[in-house]
Amino acid sequence: MQTKVVVNVSVNGQLRPSLKKRIFGVERVSIEADLLTVIGEGIDTVELVNILRKKVGFATIVTQNENTKETTHFYV
Repeated sequence: MQTKVVVNVSVNGQLRPSLKKRIFGVERVSIEADLLTVIGEGIDTVELVNILRKKVGFATIVTQNENTKETTHFYV
């Protein structure tokens, strides 16, 4: 099950998408304005925010969604 976490950060060119290496389960990272979007499986949101606070000084969770893959069953 994939998790999508959106975090509000104060980015002044200090943050590079190197979170894939630092946090277990991160598959994709994107930065738009002051919003950092992280997608992956088994992401520890608290660990993510703590690492961001050490790197950039300010980080708050905006949303966290668990994407469940819906399966379609056909019965004959």
